[in-house]
Amino acid sequence: MVKNLVAGPSQLGRISIGRTNEKGLPEKCDSMRVTGNSMIQKSWIDHPVMALLNKNKEGKIHSIPVRILFDRPANNLQTAYTSFDKKGRQVCVGDGSSAKRRENGAVTDVPCPGPELCEFGQKNWCRLFSRFTVGIDVDVGKDETSMYELNPTAGFVFRSTGWNTAKQLQAQLGSFSASCGGKMAGFPADLVIRAKSSSASMKSMFFYLDLVPRGGLIKAVSETLARRRDMEEAGVTWDQVEETVEAALNASAFAEDGENGQAIVNEFFADEVDGEIHETAAKVDAVLTEAEVELIKAGLLKAGKSIASLNSWLGRQEDEPLATMGAENFTKVKGALGIKPVVSDGAMAAAA
Repeated sequence: MVKNLVAGPSQLGRISIGRTNEKGLPEKCDSMRVTGNSMIQKSWIDHPVMALLNKNKEGKIHSIPVRILFDRPANNLQTAYTSFDKKGRQVCVGDGSSAKRRENGAVTDVPCPGPELCEFGQKNWCRLFSRFTVGIDVDVGKDETSMYELNPTAGFVFRSTGWNTAKQLQAQLGSFSASCGGKMAGFPADLVIRAKSSSASMKSMFFYLDLVPRGGLIKAVSETLARRRDMEEAGVTWDQVEETVEAALNASAFAEDGENGQAIVNEFFADEVDGEIHETAAKVDAVLTEAEVELIKAGLLKAGKSIASLNSWLGRQEDEPLATMGAENFTKVKGALGIKPVVSDGAMAAAA
C-alpha cells in the first residue's frame, strides 16, 4: 500500500458558519449551512439534508442534530498550527512543541513555538486550524433510517481557524468521552451556534460552534452505551475501527492537501480586498513600518486596549502581528484610536 497517504473519515459534505459571496469568499453570519462536496460558480451547493433540518422563521439553522463518530476525541477533532501555500498545500504543521515542515523538496522536523514566536509562521500566515468531523442524525429515505446509521464512519466536516470553536469542541468531546468511559461513538448531541462578545473583540459580536448532549447528559450516555452493547452483540469490533482511523489520520501531518487544501486557502487565507491569494512574505512585511506599529501600540495603551482585542475587532486572529494588518485596516485603526500617523510608502503601495 502507498505510504503517507492520509485516509481519514469519508467526507459527505461540509458544515459552515455563513455563506459565500460573489467573489467566492466566505462571509460570517449567525447561522449554519450544510453543503455538499461540489461547487457551481465558486459557490458550494447545499446538501439535500438542508431541507430536513429545523429552521427558524427566518429560514436560518441554529442547531443540527448530530452523532459523535468515534470514541477518541482526536479522531473526531484535529487541531494544529498550520501554514498553507497559495496552491493549497500545507507547508508546516505543528502542535506548539514540534512541527513538520516542507522545505526544498523535503519534509523536516522543526521546533514549533506557535505562530506568535515563529519567524516562519509570521511570514507564512500560520494559524490555528481545526477540522471537526461529525455525523448528522436525521432520518432519510422511506424507511426513516438515520443518515448517521447508514454510514457511521463518514460525516460532515467543519473547518475553522477560530480559537473559541476549537476550545469549546475539544472541551465537550473530552467530557462526553469521560462520561461514557471512553466509549462515546454514537453519542447523540446538538451542534449549536452561539454568539459571544468580549473585551478582546471590543464588544463586537462573533459566532462559534458548541456541542450539547441531546436530551441531557444522562439520557445521551445511556443511549450511547446501549448502542455499544448492540454493536458488540452484532459482532462489530469497534476498537479496531478506532485504531484504523487513528492510523489513517496519523499517516501524514499534511492531511489537507489537494482540493481540500485549495478550498481552505480560498476561505481562510484570502486577501479580503481583492479575493486573490497572496504569498505573505513580500507583501505583508512592507505594509507597516516599525514606527507606525509603535504608534498603534501607543494608541492602544492610551485606550486601555490590547493587541489581541484590536486584532479581534479587525476580524483577525488574536496573535497576528500588527505589521500585517494591511492598509485598509490601518486606516480603520487610525480612526478608532484617534491617531494620525503618516502613511508609509509600503502602505500606500499596498492600497494601490
